[in-house]
Amino acid sequence: MSLRRITRGHSAVHAVEWSGLALVLIWILATGAVAWRWNSETRSVAVLQRLGAVCRQVPVPLPDLASPGPGLPPLRRSQTREVTWQPRADAPGQPAWSLFRELPFLECVAWEASPLTPDDRQAISHLSHLQRLHLRSVWIPEGLLTQLASLPRLVELRLHDCQWTPGELSGLATAPRLEVLQLDFSPVQASDLRGLADIRTLKHLSLTGTGLVESESQILLGLRPDLELSDD
Repeated sequence: MSLRRITRGHSAVHAVEWSGLALVLIWILATGAVAWRWNSETRSVAVLQRLGAVCRQVPVPLPDLASPGPGLPPLRRSQTREVTWQPRADAPGQPAWSLFRELPFLECVAWEASPLTPDDRQAISHLSHLQRLHLRSVWIPEGLLTQLASLPRLVELRLHDCQWTPGELSGLATAPRLEVLQLDFSPVQASDLRGLADIRTLKHLSLTGTGLVESESQILLGLRPDLELSDD
């Protein structure tokens, strides 16, 4: 056998070895990233639950790179999709919304009777999967509604008995997918409705307890036949 053939054979073997090592390294990095994200989410959920929040989780398979092997069932982990919190006498404190940054697939948040801070507002901007937000008896900090309008998947926003700075409601006008907006018992003014008329995706608007008359509201909203309006 010539020296050239032997050299080529050794090169091929080394190439296979390096390819195998590269795949192992990719697998280690992938599973490490998944484990780190999993642990961060688990810690945040533990804190939320200790403070009295209710978290709904669903099992999802891990990425293929983290699979245990051919013929074996896929590994699964829990993803937090919904968080509900309301004040409790036995709760040691109020959760910070910064915990939600570790819940990247959060789809629904229900929050009651607790103020939101500027830091909470910053955390909300990270909730790219949020679809439904329910706030009850909450003071809405300045700029929050505009920030909510930037969430790409938000389809339902319920603000029951909430308070905000006059004129802030118009910040929702640029929401790309908002379909349901409930403003019951909140300080809605007739001028606010002109801004809401720009939300072309809106299908249902509830104004119960706001003092606005349905006929007047329809005119301010542009007499849209596709918009269901309720005020009772």
